[in-house]
Amino acid sequence: MSLVQFMIPREACSATVEALGELECVQFIDSDANSQVNAFARPFSKQIRMCDDLLRKTRMFRKRSEQLGLVINDDAITLQAAFQDRTLDDLQADMAAVEGDLRNLAVRNEVMSKTYRELIEHQFLLKNLLNLMENSGSVESLRSVVSEETPLIEEGGTAASDGKTLRNIAGVIDTDKLDSLIRLNFRVSRGNALLRYSEPHQFPERPSAYHKPEDEKAEDGAGSVAFIIFFSGAVLQDKLSKLVATLGGRKYRVPDSGGSTRMVEELRQSLEDHLSVMQAAERTEAALLRPYADALPGIERRVRQELAVFHTMNRFNYGVSSQAAVAEAWVPTSRLKPD
Repeated sequence: MSLVQFMIPREACSATVEALGELECVQFIDSDANSQVNAFARPFSKQIRMCDDLLRKTRMFRKRSEQLGLVINDDAITLQAAFQDRTLDDLQADMAAVEGDLRNLAVRNEVMSKTYRELIEHQFLLKNLLNLMENSGSVESLRSVVSEETPLIEEGGTAASDGKTLRNIAGVIDTDKLDSLIRLNFRVSRGNALLRYSEPHQFPERPSAYHKPEDEKAEDGAGSVAFIIFFSGAVLQDKLSKLVATLGGRKYRVPDSGGSTRMVEELRQSLEDHLSVMQAAERTEAALLRPYADALPGIERRVRQELAVFHTMNRFNYGVSSQAAVAEAWVPTSRLKPD
């Protein structure tokens, strides 16, 4: 190996490093003049940060493209014609604009997904409400059990004045929290509240505009159960509401007798509307990402090459001359041409 020194015109540094890199026989080393220079104070630190940011954007685009089912051909590393004439600054500006649109869509999609899940759970609760009521017996018998056999005791040891007014709290809770709800419901109400719950249910994943219905699968987790608690008294209602919230349960409104069918139909319509809006947002995302999906391998390869060039040029000494940079490198002696 031989230690060689290059005097390279500043405007030709980038092209020279690329050409020498293709030879795969030159190992540049840090100039002694850079030994005390912080990495953030070197000439091309700004360009390096830009390349790192571009690689982050390509990873984000790749992940979301795969989620939407867009095909990415990793073997096509040649940059497409639409991106060949663009500089890194142009790519940075274009991808930053697309990223901003994707983030806005993601925020809206998160809100819509949360609402969609709540509608699904509410619908599940209403569909199981009739069975839960049947398992609990008639309202009159429940009122008799609560008011006569186990009169409600409010704080202070006095009997509730509205003991004959039956109330309820209904909702959905994760299956792994059900045992805690059963146990704590008995302790909080002192046995004066009746809890009924359904069989565990695994909710399917939200249908996508790019996935067939047969490709849909259930969400991860132990599932959820619908529950309803019958009790009497405002004090107990406040305690049980806090208990449900502490365990992560979601409370939903249940209709009066005879209104369940109408509410289920309203929820079904709301679910269809939410699903249409979310699938339209997915199609918008796909339209934004499709021009980049085919070009991502080529963009990643180009950005990595530029990043390597900037890291290499940061090793040069630019203090000797305003017109040239001094670079030092190890080169195999056999590759050196004789004078």
